[in-house]
Formats: sequence, C-alpha cells, structure tokens
Amino acid sequence: MGQTHRLTGRITDRQNQPIGFASVYIKNTTYGTSANENGYYTFNLQAGSYQVIYSFVGYKQRMENITIGDKDEHLDIKMEADSFLLKTVVVKSRRGDVGRDIMRQVINKREFYLNQVKQYTATVYIKGVQKLISAPKKLMGRDVAAVLDLDSNRKGILYQSESLSNLSFEQPDKFKEVMIASKVAGQNTAFSYNKASDLDVNFYKNLFHINGLSTRGFISPVASEAMFFYNYKLLGSITSNGKTVDKIQVIPKRAHDPVFRGVIYIVEGEWRIYSTYLLLTRRASINL
Repeated sequence: MGQTHRLTGRITDRQNQPIGFASVYIKNTTYGTSANENGYYTFNLQAGSYQVIYSFVGYKQRMENITIGDKDEHLDIKMEADSFLLKTVVVKSRRGDVGRDIMRQVINKREFYLNQVKQYTATVYIKGVQKLISAPKKLMGRDVAAVLDLDSNRKGILYQSESLSNLSFEQPDKFKEVMIASKVAGQNTAFSYNKASDLDVNFYKNLFHINGLSTRGFISPVASEAMFFYNYKLLGSITSNGKTVDKIQVIPKRAHDPVFRGVIYIVEGEWRIYSTYLLLTRRASINL
C-alpha cells in the first residue's frame, strides 16, 4: 500500500453542537470510519480524488469532493437536520393510530427481513468507550477522582477498546472472525465488545442479547409480541431517494420492562427498518 495522509475534521450541526458517531465513508465503497462522541473524525487516504459521504440518522446526507495530495487535510462539516413533516393526507388515509399501523406492517414482515440475507462478509471496526459522567467525591473514605483519574468535574473515560476484523456470517448463526488488530486501555468495569461476532445487532430478532449487560434479552421494537410492550407515535415523514421514510417514536408501555426508548425510521411500502436511534436505560434493568 502507498503512503497515506490523514483527513481530519469535526462534524457539527448548525448550532455547532457535535454530531457524535456520524458515519464517514467513500461513496460506493465499504471503506469508512466514524466520528467520536465529540464529532471528531480521522480518515487515512492515499493520494487521489474522493467523494466522501457524511451521514447520521436524522440529518441530511452530505457529500464532499475531496482531493488528497502530499499532505494531511482538514475539513470541518456542518450537517442540516432533516425536516420530518406530518402528512395530513397520509394520516387521514389510515384508520386508528398511525404509528401503530405502520409498525404492525413492519412486524408482519419481520421474518422476511430476518432471513433475507443468507450470508455476508464484511470488514468491521469497533470502538467502545466507557465514560463516567458523574461520581461522588468520596467512596469508603477514598477520593474517587484520584482513584479513577477523573477531571476536576469528576468525569472521565474509564475504558476504551478498538478492534478491526474480517467477519463472515452464514444463516442461521455461523460466524467466522479473523482479528486484524485490537487494543484496549483502562479498566473494564462493565462490558465491552472486542469482537464483532459478540455484537450481533439485529432488531429483526425478537430479543436483543448483550453479554454482560443483562441476563435476559431486551425486546426489539419489531418483535412478534412488541405490541404488548410498546406504544408508537408517528413524528413525521421525509422523502429520501424517492422513498418515504417515517420517523416513529418508540414508547415503553411500562417503566421497568426490558425495552428500548427512542426513535425508529421505517421505509413505507417496503416496511423495513431504515435506521434506529434507540437507548437502553437503567429502567430496562441493565446490570450496571
């Protein structure tokens, strides 16, 4: 491989707030990276011209023509939020709760999309961060900030891991993974994904299992029995590449069920998941 140079920058919204974990990749390839939690990204590229795509759920995708010469380049990116609008005609054309009607269609096609891809191979990069956002001054007589090397606000990163691997999958559950590189730093006090095969993220499965985070699975918003655990609210719709994408708020019916909170985006007509922004909190009985 020839010499590479770094493309760096920060991804923010129009209010200069960072867009953490936005995707950055070369158009029509699988080569890419992700911004960190503060919106900063680093990309190693050989000399040449590229079409670089910046994307994050809820924001308009942005493409930049970038030329890498004989030195590093820096490019800050501002992304525009998508405008999800309620469509009166669509709402009136359906009976009952619109969000629930949409999700019922998605659940009906769950098994189709679960089994649609028989096998695949991919190069996977994973970065995991355990960040402490608050801590007491003392615990059992010891200065917590000093013990955990926290900043003056008692915040800090406890553990960080990175891995790069080649992953192959074949239905129903056959994984083969070849590790290319891996490194860790800090103290692992909770859970971590150091292997891509440990991170089986598939919301078309009824249960979402996370080793070390819970002894039981978390119920997917599109699980066959999801209607017993979730309410759904249509927040709006946009048109993207000729397709209508609905933004659905996912609302737990009960406070302490093992469920998600957040937003799921659905392609109308195809009734498939476009993307998700879902959270697990301590109310879902995570083991932290």
